[in-house]
Amino acid sequence: MDESPQAQLAQWFASPPGVRVCEWLQAQLPTFLTDAVGFYAIQLGPLPFDALALCRVRWGWCVAPAGAAVCAEYEQLPFASDSLDCVLAPFVWSVAHDPFAVLREIDRVLVPEGRLYWVAFNPWSPWRLSGWLPRLPTVSVHRLRDHLRVLGFETRLGRFGVYLPRARHARWAQRWEWAGDRWFPALGSVYLIEAIKRVAGVRLIEPNWRQKLQLRATRLAARRPVSTVNQTGARDG
Repeated sequence: MDESPQAQLAQWFASPPGVRVCEWLQAQLPTFLTDAVGFYAIQLGPLPFDALALCRVRWGWCVAPAGAAVCAEYEQLPFASDSLDCVLAPFVWSVAHDPFAVLREIDRVLVPEGRLYWVAFNPWSPWRLSGWLPRLPTVSVHRLRDHLRVLGFETRLGRFGVYLPRARHARWAQRWEWAGDRWFPALGSVYLIEAIKRVAGVRLIEPNWRQKLQLRATRLAARRPVSTVNQTGARDG
């Protein structure tokens, strides 16, 4: 009997390549999740660590068909439309029954200007050809961006990573990451992108700091006592 995609991925996370990928994600996600603020966030898909703890959203839940805080199918999320500030989706394309339906569902539950963080295996990496990645469905970053663009998402950040399956010393792993990012980034085994849900007619109002400073200076000048000084330096009155 074949194992489910969820079980295959969980088993792969315990292998040396899976451990390397998790280490890379734990190092990269804090940088990407810096702008993830708000009240509600969810994580779709399995990870052997709590990725939501790396962002500043107040409440977060892990969603999976089984064994999660919220048990639900990825294609039918039990959340109201426009109710979530952030969605973290690691390797959902590889385990979902209908990845396109998952993208549409994410678009439904995210608020305008909400952020999506998507992690996926790179189908064009040497890892895929060498059998170091699990035999599960994958999607290229260019194809994913096309799907997100159709839904109205704007891709902001993106990065490939993990070029060496294992290394005896962390120094060698860091050297491989540096060389891969510099010379052949598209050959990384996984990629991570950030996308923002854009809605026509909705514009995020940002504070005009220059105008506020000018207004504050004007108020301070109005409060300052004014004394009239004659030409000889003596005060009138």
